Amino acid sequence: MWRVLRYQVHSAFDNMAIDEAIFREVQENRSPPTIRFYGWLQPSVSLGYFQDIRSEVNLDACKRLGVDVVRRPTGGKAVLHGNDLTYAVIARQEGQRFESGILATYLAISRCLSKALRNWGIPVDCAEPGRSSPEVFLNTSCFAKPSRYELLVNGRKICGSAQARSRGSFLQHGSILIDFDAARTVEVLRGTGDMDEQVRSLANSVTCIRDFRPVVEETPLMMSRYLEDAFASEWEISLDTFGMTERERDLAEQIARGRLLNGTLPGTPEGEEG
Repeated sequence: MWRVLRYQVHSAFDNMAIDEAIFREVQENRSPPTIRFYGWLQPSVSLGYFQDIRSEVNLDACKRLGVDVVRRPTGGKAVLHGNDLTYAVIARQEGQRFESGILATYLAISRCLSKALRNWGIPVDCAEPGRSSPEVFLNTSCFAKPSRYELLVNGRKICGSAQARSRGSFLQHGSILIDFDAARTVEVLRGTGDMDEQVRSLANSVTCIRDFRPVVEETPLMMSRYLEDAFASEWEISLDTFGMTERERDLAEQIARGRLLNGTLPGTPEGEEG
């Protein structure tokens, strides 16, 4: 049995705490495999687990623009959220679909994502292993360069994903771009070279839903329903909608409160300050 947590909007702090709580409970076999869709209360940068905040994020710009900064428990590079739909897939590394390793898991999830987007009229393809990419100057951004099996439209990236694995379980995060502001991304993330060149390079490497269809306030919710249907049909699973358990809610609150009291970014390794 799989569970879907349907689209809701939370703060950056709460989004990461919820995913971490579910991930821990799945590791303990106390929670079912889960697919979660969500948005962000305000613009937020999520850092990859191993990224250095001071060298890769312009904190002064984030403060001036009202952009929150959070650290994901997953790897990968930084994402500026606010005009995207974020998903999380959390499950045990069991069964033919996931037990072959990280790339097999990426591919299994990408097939669901691409099916949903194609059904919605977006002509996506998966990035091929070993495929070369153009030089980009904002190498701290998740969307600067496609990784294997990530989604492209005419060679431009529309979705970025990252994974964490622990104790026989995995958490995969992903961000599907509804709209994209290359200039704002360059402003809050540190790159190399001329700022105008960074903006041009990133704009040429990235696309979004708005490039293919009108975007309205309900777009993230509508898109999440297409994704929900695609996961169910592609994997031949039933999705339960019973919501978070009381234990998960309590644990998420505990994680968020602990990070706040310690002055650390959500998802930051113990002992490392944000």
